[in-house]
Amino acid sequence: MGHVELSGVGFDLPDGRPLLRDVSFRVGDGAVVALVGANGAGKTTLLRIVAGDLQPADGTISRSGGLGVMRQFIGSVRDSSTVRDLLFALSPERIAAAAAAVDALELALMDDDAEPVQLAYAHALAEYADAGGYDQEVVFDACCQAALGIGYEAAKWREVTTLSGGEQKRLALEVLLRGPDEVLLLDEPDNYLDVPGKRWLEEQLRATPKTVLLVSHDRELLARAATQIAALELGAAGNTLWVHGAGFATFAAAAPMATASDPSTTIRRAARSSGFGSKLYGSTLATLALIQAKPASSAAWLTSTSCAERRPYFSLTQFLSVSKGTSKSAEKPPRRTMFLVRRSLISSAAMLLIGIG
Repeated sequence: MGHVELSGVGFDLPDGRPLLRDVSFRVGDGAVVALVGANGAGKTTLLRIVAGDLQPADGTISRSGGLGVMRQFIGSVRDSSTVRDLLFALSPERIAAAAAAVDALELALMDDDAEPVQLAYAHALAEYADAGGYDQEVVFDACCQAALGIGYEAAKWREVTTLSGGEQKRLALEVLLRGPDEVLLLDEPDNYLDVPGKRWLEEQLRATPKTVLLVSHDRELLARAATQIAALELGAAGNTLWVHGAGFATFAAAAPMATASDPSTTIRRAARSSGFGSKLYGSTLATLALIQAKPASSAAWLTSTSCAERRPYFSLTQFLSVSKGTSKSAEKPPRRTMFLVRRSLISSAAMLLIGIG
């Protein structure tokens, strides 16, 4: 079959900020690995790096087996492409290239039927057959019947925009799951699918022998289909990744404890345990990142900055006040929870302040 392996992968945004840092994991033969993380953590970017669309700043990527990719935009296609165009775009590269060559020479023959053009057309047809193009059309027919209820010949010249988002997604999934590629990258494959469509996808992912790396926010899909979870963790110096070697049901309990070298993880754990959730985590992490960026003493800077500039720090300040029981603007959480949260937040903030003091 096939596999994907990343070792020490790093990626920087165009403005120089680090997005990914030292990302290493392996998707073994026949595994269904779910890539999870907060919005903006770099999940789609990581899939694009594996697909070869983007080059990492550091690290290596190795892969075996043919690669099939379903990108996030499928389901919201709004151009003039046809069902045939979509199906060939999702097919192995050799088949897609052979089909494009046949199309180009058929157009050329309309203007020039000279012997060299006819000979080139004959060679293109032979290459299309050798590449498996005619066999792929049989697969296309089965996919169209399953997703659209009509055969390939009836559907191939329809514009993709005439299909619903769910039909686009189902058609793409059908051709990838039935096709010859051993490794699949699926970016939010459950988007636009109705409930029966999602149940079908779960069953297909459980049954497929292919190696699958997918991104999804659907907890039921993750719980029913994923054999491993690869989690991106937000960090000011670049987002990192850890792997849970079992399903989603035990993922939360297996989350690694924060370390002193990664204050952002400490804050995230504290925010999660407090019940304040990702909103607190995001604002707190942004606050600490801004504090780190300031060369002057953080305490002096915070007290001297104007009210408008201090606004990003309000969530952290208010939360610390709540944890000490001094805030009157929010309901005080349980004592034990707040003790743990206060300890985590203050220790992580102290580490940052000492580092720039």
